[in-house]
Amino acid sequence: MNKLLVIDDGEVDLYIIDKLLKRNNVFPDHIMISDSEAAINLLEQHVDNSELLPDVILLDWIMPCLNGFQFLERFKKIFPAFKKNIEIFVMTCSVYLKDKKAAEKYPFVKAVLIKPLTSDQLVRMYLNHNARLAIKNIPVANAPF
Repeated sequence: MNKLLVIDDGEVDLYIIDKLLKRNNVFPDHIMISDSEAAINLLEQHVDNSELLPDVILLDWIMPCLNGFQFLERFKKIFPAFKKNIEIFVMTCSVYLKDKKAAEKYPFVKAVLIKPLTSDQLVRMYLNHNARLAIKNIPVANAPF
């Protein structure tokens, strides 16, 4: 329930994120992919197999070939076929509000994070994801609301 797919074309960014994940012991089951086209193809191939799908995707917004917006558009088409709720966190170095608003219009995008990512951002992402899972799994009779 804590599988993470990191999609970023920057090798240095992937290295830093990998080190931060390991140092903070969050998302121990993570995969790093530098090609967004390959990542969306992988998701499309495994649309029927929840075990092979990530629970969370950390997506770079500015990439060659298939940028963050294009990735989200393709993801939107296959999202209804997934047998699990995959959350996406977008990461960007862009300070443009229009980029943030464009990403947040998708219901599966949970937050837009500003790069470079910090340990605090990754830990919060992990904790928030697990909190949503915990609330979702509370039996209705015991729900706090």
